[in-house]
Amino acid sequence: MLLERLKAETAPLHDRVEAASALMSPELTIGRYIDILAAFQAFHAAWEPRIATLLADEALFDPRRKLALVNRDLAHFGVAPGRRFHSADWLVGRAEAMGSLYVLEGSTLGGRVIARHLQRRFGLVAGAGAAYFSSYGAAIGPMWTAFRARLEAFSDPAHDDAIVAGAQATFTRLIEELDRHAPPAAAGEVA
Repeated sequence: MLLERLKAETAPLHDRVEAASALMSPELTIGRYIDILAAFQAFHAAWEPRIATLLADEALFDPRRKLALVNRDLAHFGVAPGRRFHSADWLVGRAEAMGSLYVLEGSTLGGRVIARHLQRRFGLVAGAGAAYFSSYGAAIGPMWTAFRARLEAFSDPAHDDAIVAGAQATFTRLIEELDRHAPPAAAGEVA
């Protein structure tokens, strides 16, 4: 089944994204959190237009856009959205786009845990600094279920390799963006 394959073949990259962001770290600071939001903003600014074009399915994608949410979080901290310097032309077809969307939709599940951590640690909530990680609110479960059904319906031996490749490429690009927004390594520290 495609969902098990996606989970297995992206697990190491998923772990690297978690390590690169360290959002659940007890040492997370507001400054680092803002850097992470900036990384997600840069990613989504390039990614969303590309995914919208490749999917050509407004009913599926429009409710899943998150650029406005991350921009709202940055605005909460008085940070203007950055300029987009990167592109998402690494996604070349609908199957890769579906794999890419799998990554971002799956992240909403973990976002619930992150949102609770941000509330406990900094008092941030969906309307004040944690909109991105709160994403769909109470609709996270139904949104994930609906997306999984669409992905499973799209799954086909002719598409599945490209779906997995799109998911892996998305994780890789997220890692690159998080690395670009990481604080410089301290003297003597290995990055």
